Amino acid sequence: MPFGELAALGCAVFWSSSNVVMKSQIRRIDVIPINALRYMFSFIFYAVLLWVTHRWGLVISFPRPALAYLMLSMAIGLVTGDTLHLKAIELLGVSRATPIANVYPLFALLLAVVFLGEPITLSIVLGAMAITASLYLIVAPRPHEPRDDPAESAIRKKGTLIALTAAICWACSTILLKLGLQDVDVLVASGIRITAAGVPLVLLAYVRKGVTWFKRERRQGLGMILLASLSGPCVGSLLFMVAVQYAGAGKAAVLTATAPLYAALFSLVFLGEKLTVRLIAGIVLSILGLWLIL
Repeated sequence: MPFGELAALGCAVFWSSSNVVMKSQIRRIDVIPINALRYMFSFIFYAVLLWVTHRWGLVISFPRPALAYLMLSMAIGLVTGDTLHLKAIELLGVSRATPIANVYPLFALLLAVVFLGEPITLSIVLGAMAITASLYLIVAPRPHEPRDDPAESAIRKKGTLIALTAAICWACSTILLKLGLQDVDVLVASGIRITAAGVPLVLLAYVRKGVTWFKRERRQGLGMILLASLSGPCVGSLLFMVAVQYAGAGKAAVLTATAPLYAALFSLVFLGEKLTVRLIAGIVLSILGLWLIL
């Protein structure tokens, strides 16, 4: 299998495992401090990696236009999109929130059609219909679930809206990322993008929680958050950028869209979430729609 495609599949696995680990911590710690800690650990990871590979000089001489695209991509995707995704996981669970958020290639494609003039084909229409159907299968109440519970319905709608907003953020971020990866070192670009994301997240955690956001009693979960950092913002994001650069944005988006399958499997095994035939059908239909589009 080509290097870029393999990187995309690896990215899907690492992102899924990170989401499952994060779910176990969201039950105890607020979303904002968790995300801040993830990117603090990621800063250390990339600082060491860039030093070991003698790339700090490339950071200083990094092209300014590419830097601007990466900063915008970071702010929209990593800071806003990832935080919204974690909130959706808290409300819906990994196996529902992740498939919804992972329709972001559809939004990316629509943005490309509007702003880049890419054509709309029959396969795009069919793909959009498949994704719409998949969202219903994943989110709509099951036959045995009560439909007249206003609280449950409100939580489901809120979680779905947040997950879709995260998808839109990731779509905008992907287009900006593609522009920022022109003729640059992907490791340096990934380090700059991930590291810069940690600064506003730490500041946001401090503003919302004060000095108590890193209290001693929360340190018992640092090991799991470190694991989520390595599998998500560190390795997963690096593999995604490698996939975009070597396999192209289209293939990378399609292959990383397999992440919901791994997330559902991991959440079934480690979190005890229910994996139903309807949920599996929704995940498969969502991936089929993305394949038709891209």
